[in-house]
Amino acid sequence: MKKTLQGVAFSAALLGASAAAAQALALRAGLTTGFGAELGYGVNDYLAVRASYGAGSLSYDTTESDIRYDFKWKPQLALLTADIHPFAGWFRVSVGFGNHGTKLTGRAVATSGTLEIGNQTFNAADVGSVDARVSFKRASPYLGIGWGAAARGNAGFYFTSDIGVVFSRATGSVTGTCAAGVPPATCTQLQQELQNESQSFRQEVERIKYYPVITVGVGYRF
Repeated sequence: MKKTLQGVAFSAALLGASAAAAQALALRAGLTTGFGAELGYGVNDYLAVRASYGAGSLSYDTTESDIRYDFKWKPQLALLTADIHPFAGWFRVSVGFGNHGTKLTGRAVATSGTLEIGNQTFNAADVGSVDARVSFKRASPYLGIGWGAAARGNAGFYFTSDIGVVFSRATGSVTGTCAAGVPPATCTQLQQELQNESQSFRQEVERIKYYPVITVGVGYRF
């Protein structure tokens, strides 16, 4: 909860600081960033600064080894970037930092009478729940390219887009519970296999070091 409040405060500070002197406002959307907005200020013909924020929620499921995983993906990303317009036009190269609050949570549901956890197979009736969670390093640098309003220009509508990456390492875990009335020996074995499953899952997830950012939107220059 504390981290969530910090993320909201950080995002509000980014947007609030830019709103005071904003020259451009855009609404934008992206699969990995959700829906949000950006505010921009042109320093000169070649340099601008932007603050952006996006969030959303997406549910989906997938099946593996007779287990259906119901996932909920909640992208949340706030960025503060310096935009370099090398040709004093719409093309830009962006560098900056952000607050990365994206999370992925999932619950395993058996599609048959058993669940394979770790190196063992358990009766589905013996398992209370199996939950997976993925999160990312919050304070992370960003690098990308894009198109949008020139750093300085006339008032009017414009198209904006970004393609880049947030350098944010992922971390993951798997936790679970035993069903009510399960014999202690079976529950102990289940918890041991959940630890093995969590370790394997974490090792796989920690290979992720980059988070893609692809957004499009429409804005207006004042």
